[in-house]
Amino acid sequence: MAELFPKFMGFISERVKGGGFLVGDAPTIADCTLIPALDRFTCGSVDHVPADCMDAFPEVAAYVKRFMALPEVAAYYDALGGPVAPGGFEMKA
Repeated sequence: MAELFPKFMGFISERVKGGGFLVGDAPTIADCTLIPALDRFTCGSVDHVPADCMDAFPEVAAYVKRFMALPEVAAYYDALGGPVAPGGFEMKA
């Protein structure tokens, strides 16, 4: 976590800065794959990973919120019965 997590979050930050997604302005399967993994890091139940690990990476946190606010994604989680995705990122537009 001390060395590799910041390195990879830096890579992701560069890809999503400016309000985009991993591969441009629209979400792709790459985003659908990465978001659950990022969300899992913040749930507090992964050994040796603090729930606040994303706090130092505001562009990545904004990217996750942007993805979670997509109407199709929000509808999916609403259908599950909750305003919060598994792991804790609040879905606020």
